Parts: sequence; C-alpha cells; structure tokens
Amino acid sequence: LSPRKFTQSLVRKIEKNQIRLNTYIKRIERANGKWKLFDDSDNPVLESSVLILANASEISLFPETEWINLKSIRGQICFVPKKDLSIELDHVFIHDDGYVIPARDYFCIGATYNHG
Repeated sequence: LSPRKFTQSLVRKIEKNQIRLNTYIKRIERANGKWKLFDDSDNPVLESSVLILANASEISLFPETEWINLKSIRGQICFVPKKDLSIELDHVFIHDDGYVIPARDYFCIGATYNHG
C-alpha cells in the first residue's frame, strides 16, 4: 500500500462524493451478501459487498465484531523511503517494543511506548 497513492485515491473519491465523512455508524448488518451501515438515527447510510472497519479498539462495539479482543496501545509509526536507509530487509523485524516492516518502496517503522 502506498500512502501517497491511497490518499490521492481518497481525495478523488471525496471530490466525486463517493465517500461520506463525519458520519457516526451505530449499527451494521449483513444480509444477502451485502453489508448495510446505519447512522445514529437508524437511517441506512451505505450498502456494500465489502466492509473494512478501521475504528481501532472500538471495533468490538458492534455485536458482529464483539468477539474481536483488542486493547489500546499508544505508539507511533513513520514511513521511510527505502532509498533513504542503507539496510537490506526482506522480512518483518521485531525487537522489544519496536518493529520494521518492509514494503515495496518504503519501510514502516513503529514503536510502542504506552500499554493502555
């Protein structure tokens, strides 16, 4: 995943009104091979065959996902172009509370510093 290309794609979709922002989703349901999302007034917001939940530790607030057990951990990540680092790495490297994940053109470098 290229963060730049992903962001550019999101901007294009926002310009075409294909993305809804600042919408609280209170309920999700799966029916006939489709996911349906409802706002806090129980109005349908979106229907899709694919659903990606990116709400961190609040993922278990929905009955369909309450089985997912996540805990909040504070940390940070950054993306560094591979050309800027003089290391060869073709696998995930984990040491103590830090990690390096190689991708196509960059490294994702992260650290955990507060177990919440």
